[in-house]
This record gives sequence, C-alpha cells and structure tokens, in this order.
Amino acid sequence: MPGLNSFELFEKNPHIHSAFPLLVLDVNNHHCVPQRLRFHEMHWHDDLQLTFVIEGVIQIKTLYQTLELKKGESAFINRKILHQITEKEDAHYQSFLFPDVFMKFYENSPVYRQVVQFLDNHNLTTVLIQDRTMMDITEKIRAQAARKKDPFYEYEMLLLMNQFILELMKRTEIPEKKVRAEQNLCIQKCLTFIHDHYDEDIMLEQIAAYGHISAGYCGRLFRNVLKTSPYEYLIDFRIKKSLDLLSSNEYTISRIAGLVGFNSLSHYIQCFKKRLNTTPKQYQKALFRRET
Repeated sequence: MPGLNSFELFEKNPHIHSAFPLLVLDVNNHHCVPQRLRFHEMHWHDDLQLTFVIEGVIQIKTLYQTLELKKGESAFINRKILHQITEKEDAHYQSFLFPDVFMKFYENSPVYRQVVQFLDNHNLTTVLIQDRTMMDITEKIRAQAARKKDPFYEYEMLLLMNQFILELMKRTEIPEKKVRAEQNLCIQKCLTFIHDHYDEDIMLEQIAAYGHISAGYCGRLFRNVLKTSPYEYLIDFRIKKSLDLLSSNEYTISRIAGLVGFNSLSHYIQCFKKRLNTTPKQYQKALFRRET
C-alpha cells in the first residue's frame, strides 16, 4: 500500500497539455511556487530543465554527478535524468521546465531530428553554464518570464529557448563516459518502490524484484552509484519524510515513527539521532522555537 505522500519518481509537467507548456518554478528558502510537493526529492521528467540561482548555493545531484551552483550561475538538466536539487544554504532559485517540441518548428523538421539526436545521448546529463553567450541568454529567459502580459511573450520565449538549445548543442562537448541506460532504469525502479512503500516492512528482495534484478546486484548497484546501501537509503528516506510530520505538530513522536515505517520508537530515535545528531523531540522543539 502506498505511503502518506505516495508518488512515482516521474514528475509530470501540469502544463504539458496547455497551449504553451512552460513551467516556471520559483523556489525561495525551501518554498516552491507554484507548489510542487516533490520538487526537493529525487525525480525525473520528460521536460528539459534550466535552473538559475538568484541567491545562495544549491547542489544538483544525479546518479553520477554533483554540480554546485552559486548566485548568478545556471545549469541545464536533460530530460529523463534522475536528479535532485538541494539547498546547501538558504537559497533562491528558478527552474524552467519545457518540452523538446519547443524546437520542432514543423512536422519532420531536420532541426528537430538534430535536437533529439543530441538529447538522446545517454552521456548528456547535466551541463554547468559557463559560456558568456549562454549566460546572457539565460538572463534574458529570466527577464522574459516576468513579462507574461506582453502580447509577444510566448513568441519571445520560444525564440530564447531555441537560442539556448542551439548554443548548448554548439558549445557542449559531451564526455565519453560509460553511463548505462539500463542502470538508470534499474535505479529508478528501485527508488520508486522505496518511495512508494517506505512506510511498510519491505525487504531487499522486494526492492530488487521491482527493478527486475537480483538482490546481490541491487546492493552493488546502490553502493556503486548512490554510495549507500538500499537499507540505508530507505532509512534516510524515512527520516526525511518524518521531518515534514514533525513540523506539523499533528502527531505524537511515536505515531510519526509508525507512519514512516519504523517498527519501534527506539529504533526511530536511534536512526534519527545518528543522522541529525539530535532526537526527534529536540528537533521539533527547536523548530517551533524558530517559528515563534
């Protein structure tokens, strides 16, 4: 049975069927507008993504790479790439999510085929934008996002997005690294199972079976790619989910432990203290003191 906030790692653009399927996320000190409950979790989507840091420092993590961005820097995230954005300190950033059909122009366009061929390269995951020309285009995209009432808003934005992708294709040297598509798929499936069933008493064999791999290979894959074990990832995820419940003051500590999958309160407290160097109760008290 799915957990409190059950979800797949796949995130769908809510505007994908609209006339202009561009999604702009504004994240300021962990608060996302428009609200996206899973923007800070590991996820993937069919959209291309451009993220720009307005203040502070963020990290963009994929299965094989971590980029650190500070104020004024931006990065591109390819479609179907499992990723997570975390704030290294209080930060303000914007993400622009858009489909590759923005570069289609017309049916059977050779330009679109060229774009798709570029994006389909499994070694193209994330790109830190350092070229001055591309940085200028990124600034123009941000400025244009504030002009939604402009009668040429969509036209201007499409032109800028196409300029950005064109420069990305011209200036990006894709590294020849061995990133296996099947490994990505296995990890995505295993993480999806954990995220959907974290509140249950799940076993390694169940996680592996969902990814259509053996338990032994599942353990090795987690250690090689995520630098942790499936069990430790599960515990980390349970602790992370408990933080949201602790901030609501709606449940007792014992109830929260059960809701996120711990069989005993003592085990929950032990795991919590190991990771955060404090107890759940102390964490909750400190949280409420900051709010008053």
